Amino acid sequence: MTTSTRPRAQALLGALVLASGLLAVQPAALAADPAYTDPSVIKSDPITLETGHIDAFNPVATGDGQIQLALKEDVTGSGVLRTPESVTLKVKESAHTAIPDGYPGAPGGYLLPLTQNPDLIWPGWDTMHAGAAVGVTDLNAGRADITISDVQGPGDVYIFSQSGFGALKSLLTDGGYQLPGTIHQDGLAHVHTNWVFTEPGRYSLTVSSTVWNAEEPTRTATSQTATYTFEVGTFAKVAVTGAPEGHAHSGSPIELTAAGENLPEGAAYRWEVKRADQSDFEAVEGQSGSSYTLTAEQALNAAQVRVSVLSGDEAVATSEPVTLEVDDHGAAPLQKVDVSGLKDHYHPGDDVSLSASVSPASVVDTWAWYVTNPGESEVQVEGADSSSVTLEAGTAVNDGATVRAALVKDDGTVYVASDPVTVAVEDHEEPAATVAIHDAPDGAVQAGETVTLSAAGENLPEGATYRWEVKRAGQSDFEAVEGQSGASYALIAGQGLDGAQVRVSVLSGDELVATSEPVTLEVEGAEPDEPEAPAESELTDATRGGVTAPASAEQGSTITLDVGAAYAGQAVTVWLHSDPVLLAESTTVNAAGAVSVTIPADTEVAGHKISVQDADGGALIGWAPLEVTAADEEPSPDPSDVPTTDPSGEPSDAPSPTPSGEPSDAPSPTPSGSATKDGAKQDQKKDGLADTGAGTEAALAAAALLALSGAATALAARSRRRRG
Repeated sequence: MTTSTRPRAQALLGALVLASGLLAVQPAALAADPAYTDPSVIKSDPITLETGHIDAFNPVATGDGQIQLALKEDVTGSGVLRTPESVTLKVKESAHTAIPDGYPGAPGGYLLPLTQNPDLIWPGWDTMHAGAAVGVTDLNAGRADITISDVQGPGDVYIFSQSGFGALKSLLTDGGYQLPGTIHQDGLAHVHTNWVFTEPGRYSLTVSSTVWNAEEPTRTATSQTATYTFEVGTFAKVAVTGAPEGHAHSGSPIELTAAGENLPEGAAYRWEVKRADQSDFEAVEGQSGSSYTLTAEQALNAAQVRVSVLSGDEAVATSEPVTLEVDDHGAAPLQKVDVSGLKDHYHPGDDVSLSASVSPASVVDTWAWYVTNPGESEVQVEGADSSSVTLEAGTAVNDGATVRAALVKDDGTVYVASDPVTVAVEDHEEPAATVAIHDAPDGAVQAGETVTLSAAGENLPEGATYRWEVKRAGQSDFEAVEGQSGASYALIAGQGLDGAQVRVSVLSGDELVATSEPVTLEVEGAEPDEPEAPAESELTDATRGGVTAPASAEQGSTITLDVGAAYAGQAVTVWLHSDPVLLAESTTVNAAGAVSVTIPADTEVAGHKISVQDADGGALIGWAPLEVTAADEEPSPDPSDVPTTDPSGEPSDAPSPTPSGEPSDAPSPTPSGSATKDGAKQDQKKDGLADTGAGTEAALAAAALLALSGAATALAARSRRRRG
């Protein structure tokens, strides 16, 4: 921006003082112009004026009681009339100067002085050609108000004059100097004054004028409201080019370009549209370049488009809007709306969910939905302003109701609408979900045979799961089989399932929707009187597996065997080998496919085998190796293994007494609960020890060794006493 020195400010003050008598050009008695102005002579082609005499506010009489606010200029001719909107008044950068303290606009601004500077525009106002509209023949009898009601721009605008030796004089009715304000004239006159603009940029002044006859006060005339544009100094500015000169047809492209001056480096653009149905401009998303192509459609007829230049987030310049004209000569809009998602029928309480789409795309993006129920008027669905809607069958829409979707303009008028779709609501019950078990055996099956059951249903919910349930003979309730949620269930028949009932339920989430009738299983094969252990010859590498056991277990500990979920609910028998010891008879496999057994406390510390067989028929399920280790706690000494002493203190070789105090030669009993291979309780076997692989000879040898050791100890003690 140009700066000025103090000497120039002093010269300005002198000029203002010397020019103080040149405010108005109005002879003492001058006949008013009696002629009317033909509005057609007022030019409207765009023009920019940078110098010369200009009467910016120039109302002219166009008829009795009618005036039009025009601009008069002597730049392109003499007394050329133009519409205010067609003229841009350019205030050059050279108009910037320092302004003395106490004057409007101090300390500096763009000054258009009261006296003409041939390098600048010289704007004023002239009301002398408006009197004819109100019958004024003497200018002194005329009265005029020029009202500047609004000022838009980057800075302030002042007008002022001086009286005497440079004293400020207000031209506004409020006594001030800053616009907006009203200029009043007692007598129609031609006036020039000082103008100051404090900042560079584009200013818009909204102006109207009123004249009346002081001798006939009822005779008055008021002009239209006009807009005046001043471009002050050097500043960023932008304009939109490329708008069609005539009208466009729907579907044709409209290519607009931003042309700017003095734009900051790296500037971005913001394109904005205001349709005829909108009150404000709206930014076009995704358009930040210097060009913008849009497709003509009827909703864009009379729409205004402008562009702003941005430096960061700050708008440094905004163009004047261009107005689009789209005319399809009476044809309907190209856009068509379709509604989708309608089902064949609904039931009361169902959601009727519909979606709308438009093709080709439209600048109108607000939706409305309308419902017409039989016998009722169409109503708009409240709150439904998107491209989808959900209505409740039997409440919002009844059987035979029609629904349509529409794009609506901001003023609420329908732009384009779909054809109505008809909703069918049938008040009948949905068929119930059912399920049945197929592939159940026609008759009895053999124990050990695999039975596969299948569930087949109708009207089942999508994503349904299954729950298989078994009630064995003698049980009061069905029990769910864990891990079985598919449509089929394979199980191994056993005597424990003879007479068992199996059924299947269908679940939707946690909700039970259907349960089958149960089927009853019949398993052939008599229940054995006593379990019979698998022969050692059956426990081969070929039959190893089918059972998972821990690698080792302590004497007297309880272990868990994994038989497999397929045997859940089945009865099994468990043996410890080599000489078989029955660990569990007809025990039921739990839902996880496991059974628990206890290793006898007197089991030999050695390697063993553990086998599992179907209790219903004795079929071998499988076997696994098991290492039995010694228990953690030391066992109490067996009194029979410790030499006794007589009352004299001498060791005795007599057998240990029985609990009654009498010696006994009877072998020790077996642990309670052990069984022989034929299932009978073992009262006495191999000197009272359960035999799981240890030889009888080894046991006898150990006993003899213990006796010899005791005898030797006693003899040594006697020898020591004799020597003592």
